[in-house]
Amino acid sequence: AAANLIEARRFIRELTPPQLDDQTLGGALRRLARTQWATQGLDVQVRVSDTVVLPMHLQTALLRITQGAIANVLQHAHATTATVTIGIEGDTLRFTVEDDGTGFDAELPEPGTAGKSDSFGLRATAERVHQLGGRLDIDTASGRGTTLTVDLPLTEFA
Repeated sequence: AAANLIEARRFIRELTPPQLDDQTLGGALRRLARTQWATQGLDVQVRVSDTVVLPMHLQTALLRITQGAIANVLQHAHATTATVTIGIEGDTLRFTVEDDGTGFDAELPEPGTAGKSDSFGLRATAERVHQLGGRLDIDTASGRGTTLTVDLPLTEFA
């Protein structure tokens, strides 16, 4: 019970958003990479142009998605490195989290359903992306790394 309580507290702490008011999403992610994630043994590279200006609700959503994805990497993937990339391609914001871990057999749940996945994190991410009008893809297989990709239409936020 004590170990589960410690783990639950760690998850809650990781989901507490760093200050976005005084820095960009890229800055917040780089700070997490240097501090929280590095101390847990994961080298996270952040490739986000600070010139990408996003509404606060979208920054917060991407921060939460990143935190959930990195929590999964730390807990399940046995990875040593991960890369977070946020960029704009035409009228689409593309967000990826890629790791060099062991991968898994993934079947994404349909938004609004429990789906076949028992991963609460993946269900929450799929639901959040659906609410934003975007698309979530996971490219993975047992024995190789995982790439989580979120595509969001920028026309939704103009």
